[in-house]
Amino acid sequence: MSIPEHAHPKPRHIMAVCKRWNAIYTRTPALWSCILVGGLADFDEEFIQEQLERSENHPLDVFLRPWIPLPSIPNRILRLLHAHVSRIRIFVSACTDREYEILFPVGQSWELPLLQVFAVIDDTTANETEPEHRIHVGQIVAPKLVNLSVGHPDLAFAFLMGTPLQSLLYLQIVNATIPMLCSHFLSLIRSCPKLRCLYLNNWFGLRQDSLAELVSSWPLERVVLPDLTFLSVWIRLDNDSLYFFRSFYFPRLQCFNFKEILGPGGTNNFKSRVQHAWHFFREYSRTIENLDLNPYHYIPGNVTKTFVERLVNLTILGITRIQLPEGFLRMFLPNEDKKSNRWICPNLELLMCRYMDIDDDVVCQIVKQRCWSDEESDSRGSSNKSEDDYVKNDFGVQILWCSYSNDSIYGEVIKLLGTHSNVFLVKV
Repeated sequence: MSIPEHAHPKPRHIMAVCKRWNAIYTRTPALWSCILVGGLADFDEEFIQEQLERSENHPLDVFLRPWIPLPSIPNRILRLLHAHVSRIRIFVSACTDREYEILFPVGQSWELPLLQVFAVIDDTTANETEPEHRIHVGQIVAPKLVNLSVGHPDLAFAFLMGTPLQSLLYLQIVNATIPMLCSHFLSLIRSCPKLRCLYLNNWFGLRQDSLAELVSSWPLERVVLPDLTFLSVWIRLDNDSLYFFRSFYFPRLQCFNFKEILGPGGTNNFKSRVQHAWHFFREYSRTIENLDLNPYHYIPGNVTKTFVERLVNLTILGITRIQLPEGFLRMFLPNEDKKSNRWICPNLELLMCRYMDIDDDVVCQIVKQRCWSDEESDSRGSSNKSEDDYVKNDFGVQILWCSYSNDSIYGEVIKLLGTHSNVFLVKV
């Protein structure tokens, strides 16, 4: 989805070219249907009124402050738009609490039969001084909604109060500063049976009082999302939260981005966290193709060791791309006999190392021992197999935006760029 640079290509100028252009422009509702309030110059009540009239019954694409912070949008403009909410097809905004509450007043149900995209592109609703603040909006009924991206749970639940979101494919809750009740989140997910992408970013987690009851009644009836292929979770997890996520099942999960599954949470019981994380790998080992577990926080060495010991015993047949914390990289080295590999990923295409401090030569050893050099690639047509054929694979290694602890390691990386140019990529 692209955001227009201009809501209209200066219609007054176009209409002034000639009578024919004027007639075509003024009589084509679609040309007036994109309403952009992107700057102070767009606080033009008269022109917005003209757009709403000339667009007739054509679906509206509404963009409110999509780029930069602006003073509050005048109430008179918000009320103009409120009168036409049933025509909105795309709604992209960075509104404040007050503005949402004027557009969708609380205590009423608002029918948006054409709405397909509802996206909050900046969390202007966040309030650091009042982390538990609420947004009071009415029920929104949007049977055709495909993409829902919000920064506050209350906006998501405004849709939940309406009919089931049978058409919703993409759900994002980004930068939310309020924890959700487990029962509310379960209800939200249950109402989206066709969901394909679930993205929770910097979410502050789940309410503990509800989790205590939830965990005590384990096992739960699992919520199955048969079409979900992409799961990205960047949230503050504790052990109960991990139990909570085990109440879902995604039989077709392919892309798994769970950066903080082993990172810090509400407790320091890392043993329990490893057990829950292991559950995810074991259950989805047959479907995962893209795996990203590279955290932004430190993982204790004993946690890494325990998890690696389990992981090397699990064959993930379908995985093609993987990104793991630095301490996990050693499992890509061959066994001591140099005749077999520790971790079996027969279809791996790319190993990524991002945003890490490289303080040893493990990455270089992986490239030399597991990847084909340019010279070896040219001579692989030989019928005689060498010992390397049993441990080397056709996968590449990327080092992206990493730092190096000393010049010798960096020098080795530069050298490998010359000998393994087909499979080794470095960006700084």
